[in-house]
Amino acid sequence: MSAILEPSESINYNFVAGVYGFFAVLCGVLAVAQRFTDAVEGFYITLLPFVPLLFWSLVVRAKWLKTRASKEEQQTDGTAQDEPKKDK
Repeated sequence: MSAILEPSESINYNFVAGVYGFFAVLCGVLAVAQRFTDAVEGFYITLLPFVPLLFWSLVVRAKWLKTRASKEEQQTDGTAQDEPKKDK
């Protein structure tokens, strides 16, 4: 189960969370619109899976950002130590 929550290096989770967020909001809009008109009755059901997927993507995105930040920190630490000291 923990493999589901592990981020992949080749996926941009900012984009994934944004798309899932858009469709989750659209699901909410259609659910509210259903209360006022019969023209969109039941349309929100097709977008309902995006709501839990949004929460999943936010969890994985947080881990992805943390991993990315630690890798960038290691790279900057490594380059600072590898540079030769200049004598004046």
